[in-house]
Amino acid sequence: MEDAGLLLIRMMIGVVFLFYGSQKLFGWFGGYGIKGTGQWFESIGVKPGNVAAALSGLGELVSGILFILGV
Repeated sequence: MEDAGLLLIRMMIGVVFLFYGSQKLFGWFGGYGIKGTGQWFESIGVKPGNVAAALSGLGELVSGILFILGV
């Protein structure tokens, strides 16, 4: 039973990472995509914003997949 609970928690956290990564990369689920997220990064002083947005979105997307797989 404990393994099922851990699997459920891992899946939920992984889906959240996938959700936010897809918002940054593709603009899905009400996100702003790379361009909009890049503008936000530049507004807080992170330059170049588009590169930071792409890297953070990719990191979240890949992390979510690996988290779900249990890596």
